[in-house]
Amino acid sequence: MATKTAYDSKVVNSIVDKETTIFSNPNDIEENIHSDSLILITSERDNKVYLPYKASEVNAYLEQFPDEYSSFEEVVESEFVIPLDYYMKHPTSARFREAYALIRDREGKNIIESLNYAFSLMFKYDLNPIIIAACKTQEQLEDYLECLEHETLNKFKHFEIEFRINPLRV
Repeated sequence: MATKTAYDSKVVNSIVDKETTIFSNPNDIEENIHSDSLILITSERDNKVYLPYKASEVNAYLEQFPDEYSSFEEVVESEFVIPLDYYMKHPTSARFREAYALIRDREGKNIIESLNYAFSLMFKYDLNPIIIAACKTQEQLEDYLECLEHETLNKFKHFEIEFRINPLRV
């Protein structure tokens, strides 16, 4: 995995402090819940992945599926919060599945192009399948892959990537 997942206590404390700051006031949660969330969060603690989304995407779900979803929060929980195991139990097949879905479903390309693209990423072990799932377009994924190749992930600006890891117990 090319994205840094340091187990350094300073990093862990920084993440904990950040979470405390972000969610210290319950009113802040209420105000921010209906806005864009451009942070991909992989949380070992929750065993969940929180995909980035825009409020307009969530509202589109509400309009398209009024019988299925009754609130903004329900759409977010159903569509943008995924169990971590969905990606991590079989990462090779998850890379394939997510790459295929990106090209076929989101980009609207044909089956052959989708299969070729998915096969090309399937064994790219330094690419986390969660990143593919978070990308809204092929261009975003290509930008990430370029940053990954040149080891300049700090230049990837489409969304933030945050890993919330469990601290090592010594």
